[in-house]
Amino acid sequence: MEKRAKKVKNVVYLATVCVLLMCWPIWASGNKKLSENLRIAVTAETAKVYSHASDNSAVVKNVAFGKQLQVKQSSKNWYSVDDGYIHKTDAVLYDMSKKHIALTFDDGPSETHTETVLDALEKYEAKATFMVIGQNINSATGELMKREQTMGCEIGNHSYSHANFKTILPEEAQEELQKTDEVVEEYTGKKPTLIRTPFGLCENNVLCGMDRSNICWSVDTEDWKYKDSERLIRYVTENASDGAIVLMHDIYKTTAQAVEPILKELTEQNYEMVTVTELSAIKGVNLEAGETYRFFQEETGTESEEEETLF
Repeated sequence: MEKRAKKVKNVVYLATVCVLLMCWPIWASGNKKLSENLRIAVTAETAKVYSHASDNSAVVKNVAFGKQLQVKQSSKNWYSVDDGYIHKTDAVLYDMSKKHIALTFDDGPSETHTETVLDALEKYEAKATFMVIGQNINSATGELMKREQTMGCEIGNHSYSHANFKTILPEEAQEELQKTDEVVEEYTGKKPTLIRTPFGLCENNVLCGMDRSNICWSVDTEDWKYKDSERLIRYVTENASDGAIVLMHDIYKTTAQAVEPILKELTEQNYEMVTVTELSAIKGVNLEAGETYRFFQEETGTESEEEETLF
């Protein structure tokens, strides 16, 4: 009986080994493909690389914003790189074989339509940047911002009342930004990462006083003007390009309804949808406070010269 049990055990062991040997080429091939295409780009101003996946371990080195690192493995909270481990919160994982684009949504949050946008983003595992208006934030829309944050989306400051920064005093513009900072932080615990001035307009003396970058756009959909979902889908997918920043508004039903088809088409066009900060890191463009950006080009790191369009 004992000999028979031992024989069965040996057969099971050999069978397991055979299965593993048969599967190895498939697994190795898949792993090789991932290791060749996947990178992480540092999105923190300075990220620490730890010797082990623990905050209590030694810091091997500090890595600057935009630094590209080969990723080996990924756990719940950490990326494994050549020298050690880096927090997932400090970097974005991206596929070098794909194109990258930032979808941005202005003038929200909207109690009625922002959730539809978030549902579509979640379905396609996409991210976006939401440029919020302070006066639109309340207990209900505050919960939507928390969801945006949980999904890895980015929240930017689009002023408190959508005032024209070219026609108000610099101190009034700063007050608009400060009030929005405070209400966003009240609900999310964090200050908005970027600024987008209303209408894309601003005087130099206001820009000089900014502690963050001013983000404009390279693809102006004018969704506010046409309020036509089919036109919006067509416009975005036909004008998308690697490094582009797309302007939309999550306060319109027609825009919210268009987001899922847009994401589907962009995915089929081999795009990854990332936040503005992630896009700049992927392209190696260091975002400077008080500077305006409309587009990210990997080779030159310069912004597009396209004229600003009012919306």
